[in-house]
Amino acid sequence: MEPHSIARAADTLAEAWRGHTRIDGLPEDCRPASAEEGFAIQQALNDRLGRETVGWKLAHSSPPVMARIGVTTPPPGRLFAQTVKNTPAVYGRHELHAPRLEPEFAFLLASDLTFGDGPCTEDQAAAAVDSLHLAIEIADSRYHDPQAVGIPSAIADNMGTGGFIVGPAVADWRDANLRSGPVRLLIDGKVEAEQMASEDRCDPLWVLAAAATNLARNGETLRAGQYVSTGAHITPHPVPLGHVVVADFGDLGAVEVTLEA
Repeated sequence: MEPHSIARAADTLAEAWRGHTRIDGLPEDCRPASAEEGFAIQQALNDRLGRETVGWKLAHSSPPVMARIGVTTPPPGRLFAQTVKNTPAVYGRHELHAPRLEPEFAFLLASDLTFGDGPCTEDQAAAAVDSLHLAIEIADSRYHDPQAVGIPSAIADNMGTGGFIVGPAVADWRDANLRSGPVRLLIDGKVEAEQMASEDRCDPLWVLAAAATNLARNGETLRAGQYVSTGAHITPHPVPLGHVVVADFGDLGAVEVTLEA
């Protein structure tokens, strides 16, 4: 992809971010055709926005889901300081468009995640971890129909980053039942969704290692103090503004967010 096309795509998205508006899609002459092109636009967009990256979110992060959408590593997006909050969190209507909520597990890194020339191993990834937290990712988009634009364009838009709520730490996380334990999404106290099939739920440590490997290929390093959210354990659930949402992880705890109308 030519530099001028990357710049035009990044400018288009930056205008939508700054103006809190949405677009149908990127212009055809600067629309990414691959995950690599999408990430190049994402990097250029981040330069234009000038926001502090305090972590990363990964999407479609189990092998069966990746196979269904035609990717080989979980697509990444940045988490920005301006949109990361602690539970119980509140987001105003000026912060979101059409939120979809995803209960997730997120690592907090104690050190930079660096490794040798080969892929990052799970042991190397685990050595960089400070703690694992319950979380809610709020997926949002600068596109009117994020499903219609394709994965490369979604990556360009930070893979639909909207908001991110950090919940309590998981004690003894390496022994916790992360892939098959109960997860429920409650809206105004009523259960609206439950965990997806276990084969579609991600292995958080595997995702962390895969993300480190993929980002290193693109010149990025997972840094100490950053959060890395490892993917949805409930199919992304649309929630209109004006509701209180709780992600209930059973014995592990809960995360709460209010979406103001």
